[in-house]
Amino acid sequence: MQTTPNTIEPEINIHDLSELDTIDELTARYPDKFSKSQLQWALRFRDENGLDAAVVKLGRRLYLHRPTFMTWLVSRRGIA
Repeated sequence: MQTTPNTIEPEINIHDLSELDTIDELTARYPDKFSKSQLQWALRFRDENGLDAAVVKLGRRLYLHRPTFMTWLVSRRGIA
């Protein structure tokens, strides 16, 4: 797999199910950092922005693997 500076490897190592959050859970956990609409926008374009590596899809519900999401977030420093 070819990676660009804005992507992370697509392998998720889940050690505990508590590492998975829905959008609502993540915004409740960090209300001063993320809004629901910010996360929905990022998830809508996850294939282009590299966030797909942090997503676990079960049926129609999306879960974000928190450690992988945080790695993705930090990798976006300075991107306008």
